[in-house]
Amino acid sequence: MTFKPAYIIIEKPAQDKGCFIKKTFAGFLLLAFCDGFIYNESVRREPADNAAQRFPEPFRRSPGRKNPQVKGIFKMTLPELMIFDMDGILFNSEQLFMDTEAIVFQDYGYVMTKENYIRTLGACGDELKRILYDTYGPDYPADEISAKTRKLVAEHVEKYGPEIKPGIIVLLEWLKSKNIPCCVATSTNTAIAKRNLELACIDGYFSFVIGGDQISRSTPDPEIFLACCEKKNIRASRALVLEDSENGILAAYRGGIPVICIPDMKYPDPEFAEKCEAVLTSAEEVPNSFAAETESA
Repeated sequence: MTFKPAYIIIEKPAQDKGCFIKKTFAGFLLLAFCDGFIYNESVRREPADNAAQRFPEPFRRSPGRKNPQVKGIFKMTLPELMIFDMDGILFNSEQLFMDTEAIVFQDYGYVMTKENYIRTLGACGDELKRILYDTYGPDYPADEISAKTRKLVAEHVEKYGPEIKPGIIVLLEWLKSKNIPCCVATSTNTAIAKRNLELACIDGYFSFVIGGDQISRSTPDPEIFLACCEKKNIRASRALVLEDSENGILAAYRGGIPVICIPDMKYPDPEFAEKCEAVLTSAEEVPNSFAAETESA
């Protein structure tokens, strides 16, 4: 089975809600020949707190000719393993970490910017330090600042619990009803990740956790995702990754694993978005990416 994409549905402007791919000859030609994607500028919005307003409307692309077309959208077959990133997908923790680290930065005379923080998303270990030293200089006290930040974040999470992202519980329940095993792949230390899942009372949904301490190379290297597939003894092409970061998207793509992006702090640039099976606004939309006949499985 192949997940090679073919097209992305393009809607007409807001005054005409009809989908021209389904209703016009031009749409037919796109279905037949288009191998790229085009953004609908009419759905771009100014940044806002609501994820559905921060990012363009979701798009889905063809996962392969063998899959059926349902309501004008080519759908995927159900995966044998759903791999969840933790920070930014399960929990709204990236914002908390960035805000906390910005405070710690001030104590050391550094200034945190969102752009610089986004560069570190998905990285850990030596790769993370390389990014930090390139950004802040060779004298940057990476271990010290990281330790203080993680301590403050851990204290906050222990007291208030992690904030679960919208749609996650709905998706986890749906996956459970389909008997699809789930796991967590995160750059966070395994013990900390497991504790966060317990505090959020969602640990029972996951078969296992692979944290940054269990791998030698961080994303965009696919090691962590391939380790999940190996642990479950399935082919990479039969898993599905849920990611929010460009590094995570690239890692899944390089590993031959289909990936759906649910943006958190940044909408993926086109070169990364085109590597996704879909870019959605909420985890609750994920079930709609699968073929109708697989939903009865």
